[in-house]
Amino acid sequence: MALKQTNKLIEPIIILSAPRAGSTLLFETLAKHPDLWTVGGESHQIIEHIPALSTVARGYVSNRLDSDDADDDTIQTLQTRFYQAARKANGQTNAGSEQQIRLLEKTPKNALRIPFLLSVFPDAKFIYLVRDPRENISSIMDGWRSGRFVTYPEITATDSRWSFLLPDGWQDYKAASKAEVARFQWQAANDAILNNLLQLPTNQFEVVSYQDLVTQPMEVIARLTEFSHLSPFSQSLQRLPLSRYTLSPPNKNKWKRNQIEVQQQLPHLQNTLTKINSLLKCRGLSQLDLIDTNFDAVVGQRPSAAIQNSPEFPKVSRNALCPCGSGKRYKQCHGIIVK
Repeated sequence: MALKQTNKLIEPIIILSAPRAGSTLLFETLAKHPDLWTVGGESHQIIEHIPALSTVARGYVSNRLDSDDADDDTIQTLQTRFYQAARKANGQTNAGSEQQIRLLEKTPKNALRIPFLLSVFPDAKFIYLVRDPRENISSIMDGWRSGRFVTYPEITATDSRWSFLLPDGWQDYKAASKAEVARFQWQAANDAILNNLLQLPTNQFEVVSYQDLVTQPMEVIARLTEFSHLSPFSQSLQRLPLSRYTLSPPNKNKWKRNQIEVQQQLPHLQNTLTKINSLLKCRGLSQLDLIDTNFDAVVGQRPSAAIQNSPEFPKVSRNALCPCGSGKRYKQCHGIIVK
């Protein structure tokens, strides 16, 4: 019974990444392919409205799902839910159809569910999107502050309602800073992805960096369509549009609004970053380089000088609210003078 439904969903393409890594941009770009179907966005309700898979019903332990969670009934139900909700970018629905389709799926929580997803979709192909951890962690921090990405309002952490995914061990971060929580989420997602994908055949997953996606979209999308056994895109991809979840216009130096807090988290990331770069090197791709000449040039100066000289941070009064959005006064945040 499960096998019959699986035959309707041929080689689903599942994007994996940490939150705020650019997966929505990649998803919305690939979703324009005429042969791909999606559920229109992220699959939180499709998965978690099944009682046995509900994070809430499971006591908020985490978003992790394993192969043991995929019994025959759950597999059948989930395959049916995805199939019935599928639609194309042009609005065409799958109502009343029995045709086989190629599904494109993107939900950051899936980083913690790879063994489960493989049980539901054994022939799935995974696209692993990586992003400079400074940019990614800073964007997660901004997402927490925005209040737009609350997933579990019942949980209070870092003086906010819980946002984004819920990894194992989240309870240890309820009193942590936003930078610490953001680093924890980035690292938990990437570690889980790496640990699982590296056990798969190399032709079952592809890796792409966010930087390459935005600077070389045609080359990256061509590589991904070939990997996914899709025909080439017919439309031009010289410049990608903003994704629906963009908080502010892209800027490579935008992370420097949170520079002090982010830099403090980098020593904790070395093992994960080494694994990511090893995979990128193995695939012949550019590695994530955390050397920042602009930052190095101001090492030894007080942090406020580095930030005030950035176009992201015009000169502000020390008693004014910090432009980073933390809610603190500038002198107590990015205006702290380090002696």
